[in-house]
Amino acid sequence: LGGPLCRLKADGAWTVAETKVELTLATGVPKREQRLVAGGRELPDDETLAFVRDIGSNHLELTLIRRTPEQAAWLERLGRDGQALLGAPDAVRADREAVLAAVRGHGDALRCAAPELQADKEIVLEAVHQNGRALAWAADELRADREVVLEAVRRHPWALTNADDSVRADKQIVITALKQEGGLYPYVEPSLRADTGVALIAVHRAGEVLEHAPMAIRADREVVLAA
Repeated sequence: LGGPLCRLKADGAWTVAETKVELTLATGVPKREQRLVAGGRELPDDETLAFVRDIGSNHLELTLIRRTPEQAAWLERLGRDGQALLGAPDAVRADREAVLAAVRGHGDALRCAAPELQADKEIVLEAVHQNGRALAWAADELRADREVVLEAVRRHPWALTNADDSVRADKQIVITALKQEGGLYPYVEPSLRADTGVALIAVHRAGEVLEHAPMAIRADREVVLAA
């Protein structure tokens, strides 16, 4: 929409979703057609206005980007069936709220998102929370993000194989994965395969992986007995 649209007397405790309802009353623009932007960032529905505005300021300027009715219909559809993002037009794949709705239901829908949204940490966290395998579709910098990778392997241990090398050497992440799937041991960085504690966790879950251990580990009596 071009030019100033309206002024609202708002409460800082309002969420963005509540603000959209008030905007509907003030402007007639349906809530599902609204995208609110501040500081170049599209605002999620659960964020409060107090969080968005500058400290000490009682004023907040928001930009309203209006979805077309077709885009709004896609948003509702993706809330029901995230896999439908596969057939969505480019404008919908680049719509942050639409992609969030999709990945909350089907994490693998991340593969269909616009590249800039595959690099959006909140969206990727939602995707890997729903399905750890979605890590494969995240931007490179997020496959190297410790928080994202840890969440992914908690949900699906084999997500470790899609992580950047920089975090595949993280002992906590590796142990989190091995506690669920010992068969990952051959894919663990060599320095951690030589760690007795790591090897014990792996062979406890899958004794056959002992053959992939360094000689010193295969000669360790405690590890051999655990296998």
